Amino acid sequence: MGRVMRHAFLSFVLSIILHAQTSPVRLGDPVNLISPATDAQGFTVLFGASVAPDGTAQKGTNLYLFGGGSIRQLTHYAGDSNLTGVTSVTYAESVGFGAFTSLPTGPGGAEEVHLIDRSSAEDRTLVSDHGSCIQPACVSCFRPCVGPVHLSADASKALYAVARQQPFFVVNGDGTGLVHLPVYSGSLAPSPQRVISLSGLFVFTSSAPSGPTFAAAATDVYTMNLAGTALNHVTKFGSAMFFASNATMNQDGSLIAFESNFSVNGAPQNNQIWLVHLDGSGLRQISTGPDLASDPSISADGSVVTFLQSGQIKRVDTSGDGIVLTLTKLSISAPRNPALSQDGAQLVFTRGPQSGSAAAVYRIPTDSASNSLSSLGIYAPHLLNSNGVASAAGYGAPSPGSLISVYGANLGSAELTQANVFPLPMSLDSVSLLVNGQPVPVLAVTPWQINAQLPQSTPAASATFQVRVGSVALPSASVEVNSVSPENFVFPFTRGNLSYSQAAAFHAGTGIAADMDHPAAAGETLEIYGLGFGVTDPVVDAGVPSPASPPARARQMPQLQIGGVKAAITFAGLTPGLAGVYQVNAVVPAGLASGLQNLTWIGPGGPVNGSSIAVQ
Repeated sequence: MGRVMRHAFLSFVLSIILHAQTSPVRLGDPVNLISPATDAQGFTVLFGASVAPDGTAQKGTNLYLFGGGSIRQLTHYAGDSNLTGVTSVTYAESVGFGAFTSLPTGPGGAEEVHLIDRSSAEDRTLVSDHGSCIQPACVSCFRPCVGPVHLSADASKALYAVARQQPFFVVNGDGTGLVHLPVYSGSLAPSPQRVISLSGLFVFTSSAPSGPTFAAAATDVYTMNLAGTALNHVTKFGSAMFFASNATMNQDGSLIAFESNFSVNGAPQNNQIWLVHLDGSGLRQISTGPDLASDPSISADGSVVTFLQSGQIKRVDTSGDGIVLTLTKLSISAPRNPALSQDGAQLVFTRGPQSGSAAAVYRIPTDSASNSLSSLGIYAPHLLNSNGVASAAGYGAPSPGSLISVYGANLGSAELTQANVFPLPMSLDSVSLLVNGQPVPVLAVTPWQINAQLPQSTPAASATFQVRVGSVALPSASVEVNSVSPENFVFPFTRGNLSYSQAAAFHAGTGIAADMDHPAAAGETLEIYGLGFGVTDPVVDAGVPSPASPPARARQMPQLQIGGVKAAITFAGLTPGLAGVYQVNAVVPAGLASGLQNLTWIGPGGPVNGSSIAVQ
């Protein structure tokens, strides 16, 4: 493998292992993070989380207040599940009160609506709901029945929804005057968004606000006052193909932002962000491009709207030239749940891996793009996920000599820091990994993942893994290391309607994958790249490139089947010029049917497969 090809292949391998975040066992759900809400200026933030700011896991989701540079815990829920406690959070824009919904005793118990004083933490229960609700039609799924909740600007009234017919209720801030609103079905935007105007109008979306319909109807935007009168049909899409959601309004109620698949040419499109005036006039799309746009948030004066699109947070000035400003520049992480301050100058949002749950709360100004979020974190506990250590190929156990991935939350401060020299360093971005008390070479660090190499001297036994972030040592985890754990790298192949997991198997010396566009022939030798083939002869120190002469051969020759037929292996060992990456040269057996054929490794734990090559 030449130098240029080694460099390109190392980048290829890194891209695979950085996006091998597919296992719910590894990713887990470390933080039950409730979307943040903010005050008028964006400097006070309320949110819920099941992990304390110092990384201590709690048996319940509690309410936290960020203000003045510190975080204070406002509630003290505990139970058998992190679903016990806070389920949604909102904030009155100027009077220092928040509201939240909760499951005080966990799933199956009564649900409550609370009003809380920011300064004193005085917590008042406004409503206790014991009714049943509509749950998702899937096994082991659960969602709270009550929520979202919203406060009027002066906190005198709380509006909330329940997951059943006639979903909307209003209650006074002192717990009196509960009113069941006459809306047959409908949805409110998430709690951090404004849905109530100063005059007492609220905005929602519905396909049947006044009762069941005989024919399918569009899901439109509506308004009503908190007394349950003056129903106003804002958008009139006409066709049941179109639906609106997440409607939010400016402070005087004159301008509404929402997401919808509506299009002026009559055919549904990916959801986009739209604006409309209270009287239904001025309907216009403000997001651009074909990618789905979602989660709108609007400033109090209606001049600024933010939303999610293409994995970033974007901003549009509604009265300007319509230019879209991208506020984030994230490549590994995904932003979620953006919420504008009242003045539109600050934005709070959650951040997490692209495949997994959010685990941090950030605040950014809305007047410029940000390359780095490291100094803008409100809440970002350092965590090592349960069962969060695995082979870097994505699905096997760690083994001596191979690259491994360690999954967690808020590990690196940058989106991606990677080593660019050999030997690989023992620390990147102030993050290090200790195995049995000794630091190991690190290839790359992101906020959610560490990629490192396990030394060949690591015993095949239970090993202790510990992450250090700066001076902070995270709780260690014990993980079983296998002497061998054979597997190959995998990447997606897509062509038209065809999609499958392509093995990192290449026509020898070319770097061209043996895929459906370039199938392999019987008798041809393929170079297959992966991990888990164990100790080599000679032994190669961790963090240094494997030599080309003599090559580091695996002491235990692997067994491979292609399409169920044993394949002859001419070489198995570390890839010359790379660290921790193995190469197996295997001959494609004769007699295979043309098309896709599975690769199956015969390991100590039985057959391991799940990827394919194409043969002709």
